[in-house]
Amino acid sequence: MQSQTFPKSMKLKSRKAIAGIFEHGKHVKVYPIHLAYQIVEEEPRFQIGFSVSKRRFKKAVHRNRIKRLMRESFRLNQGILQNLDANLRVMAIYIGKEEITFSQTQEKFTLALQRLKTETEKST
Repeated sequence: MQSQTFPKSMKLKSRKAIAGIFEHGKHVKVYPIHLAYQIVEEEPRFQIGFSVSKRRFKKAVHRNRIKRLMRESFRLNQGILQNLDANLRVMAIYIGKEEITFSQTQEKFTLALQRLKTETEKST
């Protein structure tokens, strides 16, 4: 059985790495989730960061809730990316204008991860 944890080593926090994703990376969109990713040579194997626009959600409470829902959706569905050959850095950005439920978030995040997997398999 696969572990469904989200360890600190998987969290993308480096400003330089995040900037590199947006400068040299590719994108996958499944509304309201936008995944920007970059294939890298160095370790760690996979890192992901989450972002919600301050412009669309003024209150931090709402931004944090959406990020929490996306993190949990990723944690439960990370098995989709289990057999990838590439090392990835990913930024998950919420581009919707209204909050959505956990079931909707999980459905959209699953689709986004599946599309990310097919895109990375094509490019490697």
